[in-house]
Amino acid sequence: MQLAVNFSWQLGQLLQENAITVDLIKCPEWAGMVNSASKFGKVTVHFEIGIGNGSVKNLDFEMIKRFLRTTDTPHLNVHLLGDSTLTADSKPDEIRLLDRWKIDIEYLKLRLPDQNIVAENLPYLPTYPENRISSRPWLIQELLTSQDIGFLLDLSHLRITAHYENLDFKAFASEFPLDRIEEMHLTGLKTYANYLTDHFEMGKEDFAAARWATSQIKAGLWQSPKVVAFEYGGAGDVFSWRSEISVLRDQVPQLYALIHS
Repeated sequence: MQLAVNFSWQLGQLLQENAITVDLIKCPEWAGMVNSASKFGKVTVHFEIGIGNGSVKNLDFEMIKRFLRTTDTPHLNVHLLGDSTLTADSKPDEIRLLDRWKIDIEYLKLRLPDQNIVAENLPYLPTYPENRISSRPWLIQELLTSQDIGFLLDLSHLRITAHYENLDFKAFASEFPLDRIEEMHLTGLKTYANYLTDHFEMGKEDFAAARWATSQIKAGLWQSPKVVAFEYGGAGDVFSWRSEISVLRDQVPQLYALIHS
């Protein structure tokens, strides 16, 4: 397993000072950020690709190929989009969504033959009702098995979904295709604007969840991911205000020790 951390100027400063160690620097598909991050270490790109709505036909495939060729990105990631017009627990609607996912994955395979693909679970919460149907474990299991692709387990997304579905997150996790994990994401959770939200610093419960997940991996109960990403910090209006250098200085070494122990 390799530890990746979201790129921010705070992360860059700590790396330049040799104050922390990471294996990979995680960037969105922004050329400027990738170029800046590459000065500090190896870069992995997290693509903003959604499947289920046909938008894959509008992707810039030359850009995708360039990033896959010039960075240390281990696979092509996609996000499992839902649809607010479809009803969770309606078998016909679930099949409709599954078929849309399959069509988009098949198109990606056509345009990017021999490329490893991993699919990420998105969080269901009242502000994202369309994700209730897309967070169904059996749908994700069926997609990954039928298309022979990997799983990007976002543990924070899973915990948020379990919270709003009134489920124990550990029991909920057991329903997912854990034998296909290729990447895992970790963040802290906080109540923000009245909803449980990710991409914050890690608290006691978040570290406990991370330790439990890594213990499952090390016990051989889950497939070991190539990358474990700490999705804290970043740039722009969404992430710049939660990119504290003190958090990175304290928590990155803890997570590095956790996955490398």
